[in-house]
Amino acid sequence: MITLKAFFIVTIIVCIRNAHALRTAAFPIGGLFNRETLATSKQVFENMIEANQMMTYHGRSLDSKVVDSYSTSLELCPFTSDNRGIVALIDARPTYGICDTTCLLCNRFNVTHLSLGWEPIATQAEDFFTFAYHPPPELISKAYATLIKDLGWDKFTILYEDDSSFVRLQEVINTWPTAVGVESILFKKLDPN
Repeated sequence: MITLKAFFIVTIIVCIRNAHALRTAAFPIGGLFNRETLATSKQVFENMIEANQMMTYHGRSLDSKVVDSYSTSLELCPFTSDNRGIVALIDARPTYGICDTTCLLCNRFNVTHLSLGWEPIATQAEDFFTFAYHPPPELISKAYATLIKDLGWDKFTILYEDDSSFVRLQEVINTWPTAVGVESILFKKLDPN
């Protein structure tokens, strides 16, 4: 299903870039941020909008003052009404593994919803308009484990920012062979400053 979604996204992008009639149209994109969002996410969104030379899209940022999904969706309504609708929403808020009210509304009204959160939404297979930027943690973990085995490493260090990073490393941590008295994996927490 993910491959099919990716195919449709690529097809749409190719059609938009190549269609002469669409070159004069500008598609509105929204960026949804709150206090739990990484500051760099908003900066990247604003840089993307500013650097758009072809003017095929324009964007607006919504800085939600609340964290709960119902209040966020109420704040989002004026942002998308009165001929100010959006064709896509880049959602930089943490997902906590659920498709919240904003996600549900995007899927209900066929608005493309790109979730930037690390935790995949549990109902992603049913939410046809929601796409996750990051692959599922299990897939990342398996990729790391395969890479480490293919490179033949017997010792390595895992650098991490916070404890949630371990979710993406379960395959490496749980399946890596350890010899008695030998620590093959060293863990180092990075200083946020």
